[in-house]
This record gives sequence, structure tokens and C-alpha cells, in this order.
Amino acid sequence: AVINQMVLPFVAVGDGNNDAEMIEAAEIGIGYGGVREIAPSVLACASHAVYQEEKLVEFLERLV
Repeated sequence: AVINQMVLPFVAVGDGNNDAEMIEAAEIGIGYGGVREIAPSVLACASHAVYQEEKLVEFLERLV
């Protein structure tokens, strides 16, 4: 899997079931619900959940 080739630490952002594995592997996993509902599988493994684009941008800017 591509996840095994990632260099840690990394941040992953997603909303769907297909993002759950990536988010779980990330040091900071963000479920983003600004476009559609965050899948339960993502919420189960995300370290953070954000529902507004502006808040996501603010959060990411603090990481830099």
C-alpha cells in the first residue's frame, strides 16, 4: 500500500470511507465535513474533525 511509503509525520484530510486508512496512519488525521458528512469510519480514527473550510485553513496554518 502507498501508506507504507509515507514519511512521518504527515497530516491527512478526508471525509469518506476510502480516506479512513490514510487518516488512521497519519500523525494528525482530520475528518473534514465541509462538503458532505464525515463517514463514521473516518470519525472513528481521526484525531480531529472540522466542519468549516475557514476553521480547517486556520488549523492547518497553525501546523506550519
